[in-house]
Amino acid sequence: MGKKSFDYVVTTAIMKCNKGTLPSLFTATANTTYFVQKKLIGTEFDKIPMVNIKPFGQCLMKPSPGGPLPCIPMPIVWTDVKENKKVMGGRPLLEKSCLNCACGGQIEFQTTGQIPMPHIVTKISEQ
Repeated sequence: MGKKSFDYVVTTAIMKCNKGTLPSLFTATANTTYFVQKKLIGTEFDKIPMVNIKPFGQCLMKPSPGGPLPCIPMPIVWTDVKENKKVMGGRPLLEKSCLNCACGGQIEFQTTGQIPMPHIVTKISEQ
């Protein structure tokens, strides 16, 4: 068997922090030119809190008497990025890429964002 290849991560990938209580959506902003399936490819520069990396519910590293405090991501550096390519000066993110948070968590991708997620339709009751 050959070496496993890893897919590029694009906007709308689902991320999870091992110290957060909820998943979050990734948003690529550093690259404005290169796309996969009409979605921007993420790069190592996409680590701005609240822009590229949204909160993950509550942070289990921040306990309080009323329960864990809200997550405020504090990303450090992406690891396991594509080493031999550059996208607008940054190395592309892969499905295996991960990001440590200064609060103590590790952020990983649950999906690459390349496969469209089905839309969930809910009906709001008018009572």
